[in-house]
Amino acid sequence: MASKEDYYLIGYVNTDNARYTTLQVYTNEDNATNGRVLLTESGLYNYKVWGQNSSTNLDPTNAAVVALIEQGTLNVAGAKGYEIPDINIPDNYIYYQ
Repeated sequence: MASKEDYYLIGYVNTDNARYTTLQVYTNEDNATNGRVLLTESGLYNYKVWGQNSSTNLDPTNAAVVALIEQGTLNVAGAKGYEIPDINIPDNYIYYQ
């Protein structure tokens, strides 16, 4: 079930020229003004990229916001929390309980 929780952050601009802009977003820390958001659950997230004239605004309804630039879906795949160990018990021993 989707949580419908909203996260806001300011992406780190890698490239900005006349043709395109690329943003970098980290998902392992809660630091919204430095392009980082803490996503602890795997799954699908909807995202929206807003253009704005502020380096600190986190409110999409603020007057500094120019327009919606892009929206889409982000698939976050979790890492394995553990690995099942390979247990090899030699067959030349007798174990008593």
